[in-house]
Amino acid sequence: MINKILYIQSNDNVANMFKERFNEADDFELIVATTGEEALSILEQEKDVLLLLVDIKIPDMRLHVLVERTRKIAPKILLNVCIDVVDPLLISKLANRYGIHKIYVAPWNIDEIADEIRDSIEIALINEEINLRESRVDNDKLEIETTIKNLTEMLKKQKYSYNKLSTIFRSISSAVKEDYKDTIDFDRKDAFAEDVFRAMLKMQTTGSFDIDSFEDLMKSDLNELKEKCPGMEIGNIVSCLFGGVTKTSAENIRFAVWLIARYYSEFYERFSYEVVSHFLTTTRAEFRCIIALSPEYSSEDIESRKEERSSYRAFVFTMLERLAEDARREEADGKIVIIYEFPVDAT
Repeated sequence: MINKILYIQSNDNVANMFKERFNEADDFELIVATTGEEALSILEQEKDVLLLLVDIKIPDMRLHVLVERTRKIAPKILLNVCIDVVDPLLISKLANRYGIHKIYVAPWNIDEIADEIRDSIEIALINEEINLRESRVDNDKLEIETTIKNLTEMLKKQKYSYNKLSTIFRSISSAVKEDYKDTIDFDRKDAFAEDVFRAMLKMQTTGSFDIDSFEDLMKSDLNELKEKCPGMEIGNIVSCLFGGVTKTSAENIRFAVWLIARYYSEFYERFSYEVVSHFLTTTRAEFRCIIALSPEYSSEDIESRKEERSSYRAFVFTMLERLAEDARREEADGKIVIIYEFPVDAT
């Protein structure tokens, strides 16, 4: 398989040096663009480019503009950047704000860059295959999505009390089960879905609260869940929210933190859970839910539960994608990290 890489480099000598090294390998094809606009035009035509390698000194546009436009054309493409000097602030901004996958600091070792890119592409292809498999869901997903959409709209309008919304949910749940009772086993999934909807309704219809007590509120939600899952260890729960954040923004985040913990408690009796967060911009916050499974779970145990988890995972991420602007899963240092970005509106 030939892995296509697009390289933005206005210096012909540097571009030729990279091109000679990459194109001598059997599994690489390096395409060179001298400007950002040329690169974007190539991406429109070459849909199988897996990685964009960028010299940070792009002659015709700012890096954040290139990243935003690239994500619209090729949302799954890997973005790697070459920089001239070690600048911790710049490196942090590239990784956290722009989602750059790898950063290479001069002087560059082209052989090492080639090896790292090969590894990055292999990981990306494996993750893509895993995501494709885990995204397979039954026909009942359409019913669930419709229910989520309708209930979310009701909650946004805040026209009903918690008790009325609970009655509505139970009616919908009963009707769906009756229609599909001969083809779908609802025993476990329905209990999970009902748990989730009840939590959503409760949190979205909670009265006003002080944003300074938001961390305590999230801990209280998790402690209630811990009563059903005593093996869950609750670590640090850190909220970056302050000031005049709207109740809707805060409650969406609160529900997402609870939802991820509830999802993992469905399949694992013992794990630790913590939450960290920070502002990406003045109106956008990133929350990271970090899950560390107990060492007693072997890789075989985890693998054996993958197929069962897939439909639940699709359900959970459907919920998150309706609340957050971005939701994704990563693994680091043996831990599972669920990352989601929320718009944070001010009152």
